[in-house]
Amino acid sequence: MALLLCASAHAADPVLSLGGREWTMRKSADMRAVTARDADSPGAWIENSTLELIQPLEASERDDAFILAVAFTAEGESCVSLEIGFPSLGDADWVDRVETDCVASSNSWKQLAQAARGQSLVKTVRYRIVVRGGARFRDADLLAGPARANTRALRAMVATPTIDALDTALREVKARAKLASQVDWPFATAQALAAVIDGSTRRDALPGVQIILKALGDRHSWVTVLDEQGRLTANGQLVPYRAPQSRLQALSEQRVVGWLTIPLLAAMGGLEAQDYASAIQAGLAQGQDASACGFVVDLTGHEGGNMWPGLEGLGPLFGADAVVGAFKPGPPWTIYKRETDGTGLWRDDVARLPVAVLLGPKTASSGEAIAVAFSGRPQTEFFGRRTGGFATSNQNVPLGDGMVAFVMTSEMADRHGRTFPKGLAPPVEDASDEDAGLRALAWLRTQAGCH
Repeated sequence: MALLLCASAHAADPVLSLGGREWTMRKSADMRAVTARDADSPGAWIENSTLELIQPLEASERDDAFILAVAFTAEGESCVSLEIGFPSLGDADWVDRVETDCVASSNSWKQLAQAARGQSLVKTVRYRIVVRGGARFRDADLLAGPARANTRALRAMVATPTIDALDTALREVKARAKLASQVDWPFATAQALAAVIDGSTRRDALPGVQIILKALGDRHSWVTVLDEQGRLTANGQLVPYRAPQSRLQALSEQRVVGWLTIPLLAAMGGLEAQDYASAIQAGLAQGQDASACGFVVDLTGHEGGNMWPGLEGLGPLFGADAVVGAFKPGPPWTIYKRETDGTGLWRDDVARLPVAVLLGPKTASSGEAIAVAFSGRPQTEFFGRRTGGFATSNQNVPLGDGMVAFVMTSEMADRHGRTFPKGLAPPVEDASDEDAGLRALAWLRTQAGCH
């Protein structure tokens, strides 16, 4: 490979022609031992140096996204890092600067990229490639410049399965997400491509998809990998199934109430979802068999997942064909009569029972959906603390190989059309879950049939 190496204004700082640009090369203070390399191997060999490229920016370019990408191979402890910065006037300080970790390549070719958002007040952008030890670079795969002009070349560096999954995420998120119009898409796309530059499989798109969803700023869009049964995983581990719990709680010597503890449900369907709804209705039946005069519905540990089995199980407390909420925009939530255990719970007197709902900061997403369904229900009161603030709805976007993105598309509204962007709060906040439970029982004692 022919390289141009010539003297610069300072004899100590030669200039290297690489990737169609002339880079100033300075020796690094962080020196590492270098294994002798074959001079005839393809690519530009760099040892313990920082390559620097400074480009002036026109006023129209200053708010653009910028990228720096390389393909390199290094041996042993040698590593490469990338940096994009925007010097202040006089180069005395930085307006902004981003950099990667120093990445090794384990003796194979590796790709690395960084993206940065420009600043309206800066007049130059500075790209740096830092080599600690020794590394060889492919001239054809070195990109440095505005993202708009280099996105196609950056995409070409990504393996087809990875880019296909990322493209699906970009297309679906732009079409569905409620806050899609607020995203700086050129920058978000450049960041996502930089994050997956060395990917080879569909699952390698995961970091890029996470960046896209975070850019929405809705706090609720996310991506995960489901197992073969469609169950959620977290950090590669299956989220364990926890069944709803029920018990009887004495109000007095003559009166009892049913206490239902409703946890997170990770299953998107299947037997676990069916068992979950059945367990809730079994708890309702337990209360009815004991002539319970009301119920406590404890949502303090319900952190999300699948909302529908919870609403199905609690259906008798709302009544058949009741509209208990809606997606905004989107369809209403209608309770349909499904007797999961044949206990005859769908009666008007059950739908009129007083219900105390316990809330807390861990009540989130689908847990908040159940709380929204109780909002506006007669004979109902909330106790506890403000919920997590995720009362929004997500649509599932399959990305292949088990990956699913959950994209926030609408808000949850109660039966009166009220939305809860900051979560649901009880009329009086309690200091703890225990205090909330005690006040709930005190309120139930004041209700008709529980005296």
